[in-house]
Amino acid sequence: MQLIKEIISLIVFICFLIGASLFMWVVHPKKCLNKVCKEAKKYMKVNKLFTAVVTVSFLYIVVANFWPGQAEDLNSANAKGLSEMIYGDVKVDRIYSVYDADTFRADIDKWPLVIGHHIPIRINGIDAPEIRGKCQAEKNKAKLARAFTLNTLTNAQTIELGNIKRGKYFRILADVYVDNKNLAQMLIKVGHARAYDGGKRQGWCE
Repeated sequence: MQLIKEIISLIVFICFLIGASLFMWVVHPKKCLNKVCKEAKKYMKVNKLFTAVVTVSFLYIVVANFWPGQAEDLNSANAKGLSEMIYGDVKVDRIYSVYDADTFRADIDKWPLVIGHHIPIRINGIDAPEIRGKCQAEKNKAKLARAFTLNTLTNAQTIELGNIKRGKYFRILADVYVDNKNLAQMLIKVGHARAYDGGKRQGWCE
């Protein structure tokens, strides 16, 4: 929406310049041929009205979109809106790699190649130990948790993503269902992950 508004602003600005040029051409008849100027005088009132409307419209768009603080607010709102949008459900066709217990890459054939090929996916609602953890204990737990996710995904008959949202680093966030079972709940049940709602993470080094 912001890009569309900026394009509209540019178009209106161009129209403003054209209108202003025509207006100046009409009010300065000495700068054009006499026959042409005589005809142009007939349209002076209409041209003045057009110029006034375009000027007001242009100023309104500039103030609404580019006044200090407005652009930032719109960008923040757009970013927040995109991150909160839900894009529906989809079936995963292939697992490409598993990085952590809660992060993997997959292929989704029904999506365009630019976004459906090796797309990074993070499982909604959990926090798992990281391979590059803060201590050796976390790294060891991360390897076991990753092995569980890898084994579960590679042996699944069907893998489906639900409640899909946009995440950071070009990732998508989703509920992952393996043969109709929620993978996040499976990881929590065996102790490879904790429920996570986006707040402060607990450490895995205890």
